[in-house]
Amino acid sequence: MEIIKSDFIRDKLSYIESKVKNDTKQKLYGMHVTAEYIFMNILNDVYGWKLINANDEKSNFPAIDLIDTSNDIVIQVTFEITAKKVRDDTIDKFHKLVKIDEYKKYADYKIKMFYIKSKPNFSDKILEEFKEKGMFPSDLLGIEDINSKVCEDPKIATKVFETLCDIFHDNVCNSHIPQNLTTKLGKSTIIGRKVELKDIEDRLNSSKALVLHGIGGMGKSTIAGYYLHQHKNEFDYYGFFEGLDEFINELERALKLNIEQGQDRLSIILHELTKLNGNKFLVIDNIQELTENKKIIKKILDLKEHDGFQILLTSREEIEDIDKYTIDTLSMRDAKELFNSIYKVEDEILLEDILEYLDCHAFFVEKTAMSIKKTLTPQMIRDKFENGEFSKVSVKRKESFNTYLNQLYTLDALDEEETLMLKQLSILPSIEIEFSFLQEMFSREDSDFEELLDYLCEQGWLIKNDESYKLHQIIKEFLLANYAPCFEEIEGIVDSFNQFLKDSVDVHIALAYRNKIIYFISLLQVSERMKFIKEKTAMLFRDTSNIYYNLGNHKEAFPLMHKAISMFKVLFGDEHLSTAICYNNLGLLYFSIGKSIKAKELYEISLQLTEGLPNKEDKYIASIYNNLGEVDRVLGLYDGAENHFLKALELDGKLLEKNQINIAKIYNNLGEVYRQKVQYETAHDYYMKSLKINEDIFTVYHPIIATNYNNLGLLYSDMEQEEDAERCYYKALEINYKIWGERHTSVAMSANNLAGHFYKRELYDKAIELYFKALVINEEILGVEHHVTIMNIANLAEVYRCKKIYRKAEYFYFEALVLYKKIWGEEHLDIASIYHNLGRLYFDLKDLKKSYEYMSNAYKMRKSFLVNNHPLVLQSIQSLKIIDKALVTVAKNTKNAVENQNE
Repeated sequence: MEIIKSDFIRDKLSYIESKVKNDTKQKLYGMHVTAEYIFMNILNDVYGWKLINANDEKSNFPAIDLIDTSNDIVIQVTFEITAKKVRDDTIDKFHKLVKIDEYKKYADYKIKMFYIKSKPNFSDKILEEFKEKGMFPSDLLGIEDINSKVCEDPKIATKVFETLCDIFHDNVCNSHIPQNLTTKLGKSTIIGRKVELKDIEDRLNSSKALVLHGIGGMGKSTIAGYYLHQHKNEFDYYGFFEGLDEFINELERALKLNIEQGQDRLSIILHELTKLNGNKFLVIDNIQELTENKKIIKKILDLKEHDGFQILLTSREEIEDIDKYTIDTLSMRDAKELFNSIYKVEDEILLEDILEYLDCHAFFVEKTAMSIKKTLTPQMIRDKFENGEFSKVSVKRKESFNTYLNQLYTLDALDEEETLMLKQLSILPSIEIEFSFLQEMFSREDSDFEELLDYLCEQGWLIKNDESYKLHQIIKEFLLANYAPCFEEIEGIVDSFNQFLKDSVDVHIALAYRNKIIYFISLLQVSERMKFIKEKTAMLFRDTSNIYYNLGNHKEAFPLMHKAISMFKVLFGDEHLSTAICYNNLGLLYFSIGKSIKAKELYEISLQLTEGLPNKEDKYIASIYNNLGEVDRVLGLYDGAENHFLKALELDGKLLEKNQINIAKIYNNLGEVYRQKVQYETAHDYYMKSLKINEDIFTVYHPIIATNYNNLGLLYSDMEQEEDAERCYYKALEINYKIWGERHTSVAMSANNLAGHFYKRELYDKAIELYFKALVINEEILGVEHHVTIMNIANLAEVYRCKKIYRKAEYFYFEALVLYKKIWGEEHLDIASIYHNLGRLYFDLKDLKKSYEYMSNAYKMRKSFLVNNHPLVLQSIQSLKIIDKALVTVAKNTKNAVENQNE
């Protein structure tokens, strides 16, 4: 017999009303909660809203029961009919709530009441009072409104009828197939992912079947569930199935099938599905074990050949013969919104640091926000991440992040080779790595290597983009916490890195590998975390420090060199060549930041250790003497410098065949000493000796020969042989240009030196042009925060000062000063030089007070770095005397002017 749906609905609503009434008298409120759920679905059926439980939107949401974030509606479901319930407990309470920051976004939402009975007849006065607060009579809804809509519209009646049948499982409905084919529908809320949801809609409409693919924890299930909630009203039947087993079990129940044992359950279910009229939407979540389930998946996908079917799957593994949509990490904007919806972090930079470490992994963004308690601040979370303690972060008692990692991931399905590959990749940074560089690191050229990486992508462990592969940060953390590699398993990669950096003292190696430093640092961080005290890792610490040194990044270079020293000491003690070399390299670092005296101490320690070894390494001892000579030269101790360079020359001379390049270098350094001692003929002899050796060893076009010509240019300039100087500068520029092309730091240095020549000759426009050329090249290659680039800026300032374009000069001086302080700190000889030149600038501007102030700062700083008779210290003393004299003259003239005026 045909069921009269409106009567059935009226009976069920009356039953709910009666049940709530009786329970209220007995102060039992369980039915209230059930009623909220029932009427949430009914109101959605009747009015086309998208209501959800307010607590699903935000935990413990006060004042209201239901919320629709698409239509900006909030609803209080109640059995109480007093005006106070409407005015005080709902409207006023909600208006106070939305003044709080975390609820402000709901301020413009429309408030409605729904009564689990006939709605009350309020007086006109009370209704007017409600209206002033924004609630109109049409916002007061009751059961009679539901019954009215059901009687008016058969489609609404059908929807409500099916909802009530599904909820009550009434016998009268047994012959009816529910619209919702499953007991669950997945998550009904989501933050962000608007682009992805629109893409999924477009792809499903065109292909009818789609798999959401990606690594674990990206939010595939949440996206699929939310998409279903958003689109379910477009379908006559729909369901959300958690895996293939549930797909079969739930549909057998929903389709009311009694399949006998031994029958093909799947085929019978699929056949019954094709008999349903209208549109059908099936979501199957988290499909696993693709090889074993390949035939089942194919049969299900064949449904798309029938009218009205759309199928959405989610899986970490790649599924054949179906359109694939990759779910990647959250955008930074969405990740911030998700995090702040759980725990608000005011410090944007701190929050971005946390999210960047998590690589915006949806699952752990949520869990990290939840882990912040009174005893665990965002700052502490960031510190734990940086200290390699990610897996130890606790969300609640007996539940750490590692608990969740092990729930998300397992290596059980992988063989030894696949597991080893993941363990090896875990020591590398979580970024997209080009396949060609992976081949270099792993020393693999075989086709099996690419097949192995691709297989790990298909299994959801790696992410592939064009010719690059990426291991997500969260999977990296899982591997390091649970499957950390031993040193032997990563030794091959360490060997590759050491091979890359074997000539790390060469600036060209530093430039070649500057973009690869992130790989070396990642491996070193894992080595520290795993406490690998090995010679090969100590070498990598040392060589990576050398790379930073050559790039001018001393802040990063220092701790790495200190770490290398401590490791070599543990391995070999003080009396070992490796330890001695590190002390020498640490001296180079201090020398490069202007701390020459500290550098000299370290060189002497290195020399003492090296000379005390049973098998003396003359080439290393010669190198140390050469470095000591450089320190003495900079300190103005020219006799000491000469002595050290001659000792280096004597040692290198013992191995004449092998050490010709070193001998040429020492000749060049001796030339520098004699040039600064104003012994120009002797300096010229040594410069020419250096040039001749280098021209015999190298081709005409070699960087060392360019350096020789540059230094000859400096000498000729000092000798006021400007034509010869210019010829040498141009020769150096030509050689560097031929070797490196137009955009290279060596070309920039030659341009800078030639500009200095034109500056000295007062050809300022030519000087400015070349200084700018050098600046543009160095900014592009070295970056603006590099001492060579900043030197170019300072040189431009000096030319503008000489051209009397004082404001421009002042601008460039202060730009250089700010940048120098950023890389050197408050004290450095480069900073002293800027202070000195600012003193000259303000002297030219006749601001003698400022001039004296800056010149005094230059003098104090130079005196702290250099010996008392150093030319730069003497220069500062002389400049201060000139300013003093000018101040006395001004004071005298002022006094005379006053006396004349009084007369």
